Amino acid sequence: YASVWHIVNSALFGAVLGFLALGRGGIWAAAAGHAGWTWLETSWIGDGVTFTKMPGFWAGFGPDSYGAPTFTVVLMFTLGLIGAGRALQARKDRQ
Repeated sequence: YASVWHIVNSALFGAVLGFLALGRGGIWAAAAGHAGWTWLETSWIGDGVTFTKMPGFWAGFGPDSYGAPTFTVVLMFTLGLIGAGRALQARKDRQ
């Protein structure tokens, strides 16, 4: 890993995929989530469209998005959505 961001983002991405697998369909849901992120990263964010990733703080300095603070923000937002969805489901189940 080139920076602390890589370690943090790898752990957060593992948590997102783990919660996705627990709540939505096992290993296939996690595999689909990873494939979807890889497609998004290469087709929309990276070299796949018409631009190359310019190094900077928000884009990260490594060869991929795992070293970017932007990826951390996206992962935290995703974990928040998953947590809110689980909380709403638990509340619905109690009623």
